[in-house]
Amino acid sequence: TSEGSDPISWRIISPAISGDYSSLAIDQNGRLTWGSPTAGNHSFLIEASNNAGNVIVVFELQVTEPIAPTFNPEIPDFVISSARPWSYDANASGSGEIKWYASKFPQGLQLDEDSGLLSWDEPAPGLYDTLSIYIVNTSTGDYNVTSPQISVLAPPRISTIPNQIIPTSLDYEYNAILSNASESGDVDWSITGDSGATIDANSGTITWASGFAEGNYTINVFANNGLDGGNTTFGLEALSPDYLVISPISDQRIQIGRDLNIIATAKGFGAITWSIADADGSGVIINQTSGQITLNNAQEG
Repeated sequence: TSEGSDPISWRIISPAISGDYSSLAIDQNGRLTWGSPTAGNHSFLIEASNNAGNVIVVFELQVTEPIAPTFNPEIPDFVISSARPWSYDANASGSGEIKWYASKFPQGLQLDEDSGLLSWDEPAPGLYDTLSIYIVNTSTGDYNVTSPQISVLAPPRISTIPNQIIPTSLDYEYNAILSNASESGDVDWSITGDSGATIDANSGTITWASGFAEGNYTINVFANNGLDGGNTTFGLEALSPDYLVISPISDQRIQIGRDLNIIATAKGFGAITWSIADADGSGVIINQTSGQITLNNAQEG
């Protein structure tokens, strides 16, 4: 710019308007333009003149090559939990203004256009390997893209393990499983308690060698996928191999002429053969295999 009362004329003294500078120009308002600047340091001599005289100034200009946007650092693959919100602050470097854009994002996954913040309030279990993240220089249109993989794992849920009655003379084995194995991924199994039972860390097979003492044992089983854990508890009652006790049978009262049918049960091992020790002429019978007690057409007594 220049001050003066008379009209001012502008011209570029140097460099010559040719070659790399062929598109360099200055108009009569002093506006300097260069259609295709080349990278480097440039010096211009600019003259402003009117009837009172002239003045020449030196104008320095540094032109740099635009730097394409890059992820800094590269966005990695992720393994995250579905049990809690997740976020990741992505970063990029490059010249000019950079904007962030997303493609094929799963429902709920958000990308802040200005900051690059990834956030997911309620991650859904699954493998997401088709999403893409773009960074764009809004001035030049230069861009970069990356496609991280996001694996969302659910906390492992162990299926109920039933309580067991086992003889001390036999080995015990049970395969613990997950009710949501397809969502929780691979897990490490572990066990606690003073029973002496062990568990295979990879397969979840619980074993207990024979020879353990009689008694009641509580066993805690755990599964962990590296992000979350699940657990369950079950009981083992160890009894002597020859242990056999008939469950209490309550006294019965029925009307004359009616039939009676009840099932006797017992705690013990192996096949049980049932018999009536003393029917006292009542007509009561018992099924040797099932333990069903029957009395048909009951008579007074």
